[in-house]
Amino acid sequence: MKKLILAISIAACLTACTNYGDKVSKDYLEVYYKGGATKEEAQKMLDYLYPQWKADSGKTDKKSVQLTKTGDTINFRMVVNKEKLAAMNDETFYAMSNLFSEKLFNGKPVNMVFTDDGFKEIKTLVYKKVEADAPQYGEKVTSGTIEVYAKDGFSTEQTKTLAEYLDGKMGGSQTISFQVMKADDGSAVVRMATDEEKVSQIGDAPFKELAKEISEKVFNGGDVTLELTDLRFNPYKKFMSAQHEMPDSTVQ
Repeated sequence: MKKLILAISIAACLTACTNYGDKVSKDYLEVYYKGGATKEEAQKMLDYLYPQWKADSGKTDKKSVQLTKTGDTINFRMVVNKEKLAAMNDETFYAMSNLFSEKLFNGKPVNMVFTDDGFKEIKTLVYKKVEADAPQYGEKVTSGTIEVYAKDGFSTEQTKTLAEYLDGKMGGSQTISFQVMKADDGSAVVRMATDEEKVSQIGDAPFKELAKEISEKVFNGGDVTLELTDLRFNPYKKFMSAQHEMPDSTVQ
């Protein structure tokens, strides 16, 4: 699932360089490579990560990663903030390693190695294959950089209309993932995969407005619940469309 896998704000930067290998870099991001990893592989990683980790404000903290190899296995080594790492679910990173494997390395295994600011290992997640997303999340429809997974009988046509609207409103350089399903009363529930920390920085107002606009533009004024979720569509906060003017709430 190509969701906001890479919008994970735990990455940090190195201390003064010693022997971290050769590197490619752009603006805030540097990718070192050594131990069998090639410049071409590092450049692929740089090109892929750069738009994903770039802050919306235009000012992004410096971040450092390193690629090495163990046989055919890629080791993606990332300098991290230890406290933020402890708060993250391992399944998020397994999904991230599968995405790297699929998109950048022709299906080769990718280990996730979290390090301190001298590239000394803190924690390693050895690659494991994550099952295909479609059966779990629903049927996928894409429009530009928006993907919407449909469940509970939502037609391809309805889902496409939602995907096209969202692409026109917020499509850009990185993939954003949604899921649409029905509530018990038959109204629409639209789930948006997000980074909770970034959401807290943005505030509630844009999401309240988005819920209203989805209701008006896609569902002809029908009731819509917009749920903000983690990267596996587990909700943590929701907003109602304007129909009942219900307050937003945090999912317990």
